[in-house]
Amino acid sequence: MKSISEQINEVLQELHASKDNLDIVRCSELLVTLSVLKASLDSELADAEIDYNRIKNELLTTFPEKPYNKLEVQGKATEEYKKLRKLQAVSGGCLEIGRSIKRLQNSIRDTQQMSGSM
Repeated sequence: MKSISEQINEVLQELHASKDNLDIVRCSELLVTLSVLKASLDSELADAEIDYNRIKNELLTTFPEKPYNKLEVQGKATEEYKKLRKLQAVSGGCLEIGRSIKRLQNSIRDTQQMSGSM
């Protein structure tokens, strides 16, 4: 089974490959697909945040004598933090892609309206 990030990349590849030939219906389909993937990604993101917070808590409990900022740096060197940051980046990218698709839909709609009024 493909990861959510891989599925999002497939949507991106389709958008890039067919950006000059997309119609409003296909844009809507891609937007819905992306929205569903974003919702699933947000669930993974919440789990990753919990995992990272668990690591931070373990560090704080295990090394109470160490300064917080040093423990925070140590926590950011973990795989849990790396996973969290990657998911945050993909999530932010999804929002921007969704906005771009909406702008593309509006542009297509405006072009169609202008063509119809001529």
